[in-house]
Amino acid sequence: MDETPRLAALRALVGRVMAGEELPMVRVPFAMQGDPATERIIAMSSYELRAFVATSDGSYAKSRGLFLGTGKIGLALTAGVMAGQAVCNARRKKAAERAMQPRWVRGEGGALAISPLGFYLASPSGIHYWAWGAIDYCSVVADQVIEIVGRSTQGSIRWQLTSELAELIFYLWAIVRAPHHPQLPESLAGPASPPELPH
Repeated sequence: MDETPRLAALRALVGRVMAGEELPMVRVPFAMQGDPATERIIAMSSYELRAFVATSDGSYAKSRGLFLGTGKIGLALTAGVMAGQAVCNARRKKAAERAMQPRWVRGEGGALAISPLGFYLASPSGIHYWAWGAIDYCSVVADQVIEIVGRSTQGSIRWQLTSELAELIFYLWAIVRAPHHPQLPESLAGPASPPELPH
């Protein structure tokens, strides 16, 4: 990751968190998961998500209409209708098979709030808290974009989160969960004690 003024500011903020410095709290309109006396939101911005998911279970509506005709014209029409149904069913099946293949799909967006203990995603579907312990993998994949693999109450997730604070999430997560991550700058992977994971 190249040093930019934005990244330098995020790294400086992480350094202040690691030094145990008292930071001004960013006010948020929702209840926090940690102890309100000790958990502080240190940064807030907007975000957009992309989820790596299959958009279908592979099922499709198979056309089974019955058409019977008599005589030469009727038999020809019956054969034509059956051939048309077979073509339509083959198309539906291929579309269902394509939809079963996981791919990146645009997800929700909203407000991102970060504390030293995790982060909050405030979206139209609700407030979702992610403690560092629920995230098993995180990597910076582009400027202002991280990829996350984690465990939610509904199963595993794989997301790409885009935000001007994406690298801040990565830095704080890596210090706590993956201090030897190859993308973590050595200046942040020093001997300082990481924030304690919430229980």
